[in-house]
Amino acid sequence: MNAKCLTSYAVHCGLVLLLCASAGPLARAQTTTQKTKSSQIGPSDRTAKPPRPDAPNVCVQYTITVDAKTGEVTLKAKFTNKGATEKKFIFCQMIATSTDTKVQMAACDIYYDSSAKQVKCSTSTRKFDQAMNSYHFGCKLVTVAGNGTTDVDYGKATDDGFKGKKASDFYVTYADYVELPTGATFDDASCKDCFGKDKSTGLTGTPAMMGDWYLPVLPFTDPYIVYQPIDTNIHPAPPEYRNFTLGLGVPSNFPATVTQLPHNVPLPPPSVYTIPLNLFDVHTMDADSTQSWIAQLSIAITGDAAGATFTTTPAAGSTFTIRGMDEPTGNIDVTTPASLAQGDTSEMMITVHDPDTDSTRGDQLFAQKGFFINDTRPPEVTAHGVARVGPDSVSAQVTATDATTEPLAASFWYSTNGGATWDVAGMASTTDLLNDSPTRSFAGGVRGIPRNVPLQYFFMVQDQVFNYTYFGIGTVPPDSITGVSMAGNDVAQPWIRPTADRDNHTITLQYMVPQAAVVTVRIVDMFGRDIARPVNGEPAQSGVHQAVVDTRGLPSGFYVASITVGRTVRSQRFELVR
Repeated sequence: MNAKCLTSYAVHCGLVLLLCASAGPLARAQTTTQKTKSSQIGPSDRTAKPPRPDAPNVCVQYTITVDAKTGEVTLKAKFTNKGATEKKFIFCQMIATSTDTKVQMAACDIYYDSSAKQVKCSTSTRKFDQAMNSYHFGCKLVTVAGNGTTDVDYGKATDDGFKGKKASDFYVTYADYVELPTGATFDDASCKDCFGKDKSTGLTGTPAMMGDWYLPVLPFTDPYIVYQPIDTNIHPAPPEYRNFTLGLGVPSNFPATVTQLPHNVPLPPPSVYTIPLNLFDVHTMDADSTQSWIAQLSIAITGDAAGATFTTTPAAGSTFTIRGMDEPTGNIDVTTPASLAQGDTSEMMITVHDPDTDSTRGDQLFAQKGFFINDTRPPEVTAHGVARVGPDSVSAQVTATDATTEPLAASFWYSTNGGATWDVAGMASTTDLLNDSPTRSFAGGVRGIPRNVPLQYFFMVQDQVFNYTYFGIGTVPPDSITGVSMAGNDVAQPWIRPTADRDNHTITLQYMVPQAAVVTVRIVDMFGRDIARPVNGEPAQSGVHQAVVDTRGLPSGFYVASITVGRTVRSQRFELVR
C-alpha cells in the first residue's frame, strides 16, 4: 500500500464517520473557517481507521466556512490520489453539529442499474434517529488523476439551526463512497430529492459499492467437459463431470493422447461442493499483528434454485477472531438437489460483522458475495477455420455459443508429428470480454510451421463457469487450406496469456505483439478497476514478451488480463486461488 495520509477520526452513531479537526482562523466577526487534516477515506462505521478496500490511496481534506449570523455553511473538499492509477467515484458529503438534539433522518438508496449502466438514487422507506442536526450537500462525481488532486465545491447550506454556530461546532461526515463500475455513469437527477436538511443516503443492491470480496459467477458444482467431433452434423456427447482440483483433462472418449492433459475418469459429482470463504479484509491484512477483530458472519440467499443449501465454516452466528496480517479462510459448502434445472440461480451474501449486533445495522466489517448458476453444459462450437498464411504460419478461428453462461476463452492445440506431441497457442476474443454475449469468436495463430508439414489440431473452448469443450480432431494436409480462408494480416493478432504461480505469489503475463507498437498490459478486477499495469504505454518490438506481477495482497477471485496494441484490445479472464 502506498504512503498513507494523516488521519483524524471520531465515531458518532452507526452509519457515518466523523472527521474532526481544530477550528481554523477567524475570517471576519461572524464567520469562521475550519480545515481538516488530509484523511484517508475509510469505512463509515469503523473505529479502526482503515482505508476503504476500493480506495486505499485516496485522501480527502475539507474546508468548512460558517456564517453565524445567517446560518450559512459552505463545504469544499480536496481529493488527493496517492496511487498511480486514475480513480473515478461518487462521493456524498454531509455536515452535522455536535448538539444532542435527536432528529429523524429521511433516507434514499443509492444503487446500480445494470441494464442502464447507471448509478441512481431511489426513495427509501428506511428512516433512523440520529442525535445531531445534519445537512446532506449531495453527491458529486469525482475524478482524480494518478498522483493528482481535485478540488470539489459542494456548495452552501442555510438553516436556522446553524445560526450562532462556528466552524468548530461542525463535523464533516460522508454518507457514501461509490466506485463507478466500468462504463457506468451517474444519474444525478434521480438523486436531487435525497439531499438537504436531516437527509441521508445508503448503499443497496451491488457489491461494487461495498469494496468487498466478490465472486462473480460460480457453478453449483465443479466443471463439466465434453468431446465434440469436428463433423458439425454430430452434436456433443453428454458432458462428464471433472473435479476442478485435478486440473484440465480431456473427455474419456477423446480420440487422442495429449501428454499434458490426462483422460478423464467419469464419476458422478459430489453431493457437496466446497469453495473458499475469505475471512479477512484489506485493512486486516495491513494491520499490525497485535490487532484483532472479534466477528460473526451472517448469510442470506435469494434466487430460484429451490432446495440448494449453503453452509459456512465457521457457522453463521458463531464467534471467531481475525488477527492483523493474517489471511484466514473458511469454507462455503453448497448442497445441490438433483431436481435443479439448467440455468437456476442463487445469489449469496455473507456479511462479517461485530458479534454484538446483527449485520443490518451498519456494523459490517466486510462481505463476500457470489452468484451461483446451474450450468452443466459446456459451449458448443458452431464454426471454425484453420488456414495456412504465408510460408510458415497458420491462422485459426473458432466460434462457440453457450445458452446458460457465455464462452470466455479458447486455445488452439496442434501437432506436426501425427499426434505424438502437442503444442498449444492462446486465442484472443474478437470482442470485449467484459461485454456479455452468448456467442463469441476467438482468433489466433502460430508461426514456424512450413507449408509442406501436415498439421493436426483441436480447439479447447471454455465458458464462464469453466466448463470445457474439446472440438476436433482436424487435419490440414500439406499446402492446403481447411475451413475459412483468412487474410494474411489476420494471423498477426495480439494475444495475452496469464499464468498464476500460487507458491511464488506471482502471475506471469505472456503476450504477443504482432509488429512494433506502443503497448499497454494490465490486470483489472471484475469491476474494471486497475490492479496492475506492468507495461504502460511503452514501445515494444514484435514477438512474444512476458511480464511478472506480484499477487501478494490480492484476494482469491476472477481477474482479467488485457493487452492494448494501438486500437486493438485483447483480454483473457483468469482465476487467482490463494
